[in-house]
Amino acid sequence: MNKNEYVILGCFGRVHGIKGFITVHSYTHPKETILDYHQWYINLTDCWEPIATSCRQLTSKNILVKIDGYENREAGMLLTNRKIAVERHKLPTLPDNEFYWHELIGLEVLNQHQTKIGWVSDILATGSNDVLVVTNDNSRLLVPYLLNDVVKSVDLISKTMVIDWDI
Repeated sequence: MNKNEYVILGCFGRVHGIKGFITVHSYTHPKETILDYHQWYINLTDCWEPIATSCRQLTSKNILVKIDGYENREAGMLLTNRKIAVERHKLPTLPDNEFYWHELIGLEVLNQHQTKIGWVSDILATGSNDVLVVTNDNSRLLVPYLLNDVVKSVDLISKTMVIDWDI
């Protein structure tokens, strides 16, 4: 499988305790949704490799897992900051006008006058609403992701997004 067949859903954090548990930083909402995916992949050698978890725990503050082959603290430290991915086709289909972040990254952004502003280079999670980072050759622009108010349309086929934003 090539790298486009995977979607990053989180990353490993620091080790937890001495028995091989490692913290998971989930990018899913809600955070525990990452546990719904039984097969995870990590990128260790320029390709995604399957990993098996022998134990998964959800605490009030953290998601903790034990990874087969990484049974102690020192081994677990090798996974710190490694991305966790799943196969793209395993993601559930979303309702109309809802999008996964990975679908929005890279879209060309036009304003309501069809003037090119840039492309979506990142998305920031804030408490109230997500914020699009729109980048062009000269600058970065932060645009609130407010569907219908600011973001007027998203077309995944033409890879464009139209926003109500004057430059």
